[in-house]
Amino acid sequence: MISSNDENEDEEYEQDHFVEDDEYEPSEQEITEYCEWLGMDPEADKLLSWIAREALKAPLPEHWKICYTEDREVYYFNVRTGESIWDHPMDSYYKALFRQEKSKLETKRKKMRLFAGSFVILPLQTYFNEEADPEAIDIPEHLTDPIDLLLYIDPVVLPTSGRTVSKHTIVNNKWRDPFSREYIENRRLIPNVDKRNEVMNWMEGTTRKHFACLTATYTIRPILNLLPCLLDKECEVSLKCQNLILSFFKTLFDMPPPEDDGSTMLLAQGARRNGRRPNKATPRGTKTSPTHSITPTSVAQPPAARPPPGASESIAVKSRGCSEVMQLTDHEVTTLVGCLLTMSTGTSIETLYILLDAVPQLRCTPVLRGFSPEVLNVLHLSPADMVQLFKTNEAPLSEKPLDLQLTTTNSEFIVQLHWVLLLIDYPIHLNVLEKLDWEVALHIIIMIVNSIPNLAKSKVTLACRLLRGMDGWPNKLKDCPPSAIQWLVQLTLTDTNPWNQILLIYDLLVHGGAAGLEIIKQHREVILESLFDASASDSGQGITYSSMLGALLVFQDCCKLSDFARNPSLQLSISSDLLLRLTRQQWKPKHFEACVQCIIACTQAHPHLAWAIMGSNAVGFLIKELSKKKKNCEELWNKLESVETTERQLESANSVNNWAVLYLQLFSKSNTLSDGKPEFLRNLAERTLQKKLEIETERVDNLVILLKTLLSVRLKPKQRGPALDDPLKPDLDIVNVALVSALGSGPPARRRRDRLKDGEEPSTPLSGNVTPRLP
Repeated sequence: MISSNDENEDEEYEQDHFVEDDEYEPSEQEITEYCEWLGMDPEADKLLSWIAREALKAPLPEHWKICYTEDREVYYFNVRTGESIWDHPMDSYYKALFRQEKSKLETKRKKMRLFAGSFVILPLQTYFNEEADPEAIDIPEHLTDPIDLLLYIDPVVLPTSGRTVSKHTIVNNKWRDPFSREYIENRRLIPNVDKRNEVMNWMEGTTRKHFACLTATYTIRPILNLLPCLLDKECEVSLKCQNLILSFFKTLFDMPPPEDDGSTMLLAQGARRNGRRPNKATPRGTKTSPTHSITPTSVAQPPAARPPPGASESIAVKSRGCSEVMQLTDHEVTTLVGCLLTMSTGTSIETLYILLDAVPQLRCTPVLRGFSPEVLNVLHLSPADMVQLFKTNEAPLSEKPLDLQLTTTNSEFIVQLHWVLLLIDYPIHLNVLEKLDWEVALHIIIMIVNSIPNLAKSKVTLACRLLRGMDGWPNKLKDCPPSAIQWLVQLTLTDTNPWNQILLIYDLLVHGGAAGLEIIKQHREVILESLFDASASDSGQGITYSSMLGALLVFQDCCKLSDFARNPSLQLSISSDLLLRLTRQQWKPKHFEACVQCIIACTQAHPHLAWAIMGSNAVGFLIKELSKKKKNCEELWNKLESVETTERQLESANSVNNWAVLYLQLFSKSNTLSDGKPEFLRNLAERTLQKKLEIETERVDNLVILLKTLLSVRLKPKQRGPALDDPLKPDLDIVNVALVSALGSGPPARRRRDRLKDGEEPSTPLSGNVTPRLP
């Protein structure tokens, strides 16, 4: 039995600590702790913290009272049902409310397709309340909140007084009716739909007129304050304004540049130069403008002063839009790009494409750099979007036969196709098709070529880059029908980039089968010009890729070595690559003779060029190939021994001579030279260089000797199979007199004739005075 004194103590403790207080306001620490108890994420669920505040202020329901244990622990007792619980009776309600509101928030975020760099979505009323010029815009009194005298934002009816106010007015007033001072729960607020519609109708007409005033001078900077308030996809007024923005930018980029700027535009200080800031980087620890959120009062910055003429940088501009964009500062560019990405509608994506296509420097904006998967998701360019985009009601596109006439007239689809080309361009080089199925990716490229009107030559180059980056290229070309191979060859030939042409034609020639070979033969002149252009543009990799394709074209009888005579360097490179193929992989006597004779003629006509291209590697290769036959012929043995000995001596002399040249160059730069020494050093340097040329000439002579020997011996490529297991069978073609005498007559000749193909005649040697002994 509890005494009266104990009851009095309980009442005093309750009055001091747990009595319901209408003026009670929870602290930030209490709100944070309750958020953790509900399971809120401090960052992701920050917008739902009002639930914790409301739960802490919630009164006890009817029939419930606070009770205490002997240890002064609080519990709650229902005097009507006799139920006792440890948690507040309203906690279960607010837990359910949190789950419900979080689900709504996640659904909205998914619909908005927000990413890490998204800006805070502000209501359009914020612009008229804080940013707009009050003298230019007069807000009707019946559309303003009676407490803060600002335009209604989410108007609600108060159940206690029956008045209409903005919802944030109740939140700022600690959830109390400002007229009756009574506490109001969130669930008791009644949305005023009629008042909200009146506000929306007024904002729609006013925004159109105001936007026309802002863009009357055709400048971008005045609308930067308005953009952060047009991000809500669920607001019809914002969506209509986005169409106005798209029309404005289309008009701006169709206009010629300002006359006073001429053909170039000086960059304002802080403007972007090739994607980098012209000024020094901000030191660590200093405060900079945030790039992930925008407040209405900090969006637009006044234009910075122009730098002196000597410190300025000029960039050619082609339109009024380029001129305006290039004058924006980094912060303004981030605001412009970030707002268009946060909108994530078809209209904003098209507007962003127009900007990035006209001003490539904007592609290095921090929010776009690298184009993370979440940014691609906002732009509707993720692999899932690409597959979904080209699905039909009948069957997936990958299961249909290849349609070379596939096209689309859907404007949103065409914008996405433009984006696919934009991302493969410099400096991004991002192929969004590389993760798609082969058939789907090829259909998309066909749709790009057929659907984009007046596809520029530069765009064809980008389409060809997409081809090379597809998953399955070039191995899956063998599964394509001949019509598709011909279409791909024709697309490649329209490309103005010779590098793309060379690499794609090589793949189509190797994997395209008879259809690819036939159409390539028909366009040999265009391909030859591309080879010449690529080899002239770069003496290193250009010649490497050109000679690689040229050797394959000669091998497939698409052209002859004489077709490359106007470029001796390319002709030598092709002949050298072809020689490797003929001696080690595939044997064609006609090509072999033409190839070796071409190398000999070019080497004799341009010895120094030949040595620069072929060099000691070619000598080593020829010696190695001829060494396989020297055991069968004493004369060949002696010749190779002599050539090898001479080559080793020349290589050693060349090495010593190179060290001498280097020593003279270093010694001539020193300041310890006495009188008369400079002249002596110059003469010595000239003699050393002359000696270098003589050594190179002798090495070229050795190369010619080896080539002629190879031509006379007629090496046959190494065959694989059971025949190679017999060491008695020599790997020889038709041999000269010396080889015939060394090998003897009879069985070797019979083995040779047995290995000849049907209808193939044995070749005659080039020695002329003797013929080989045939059975």
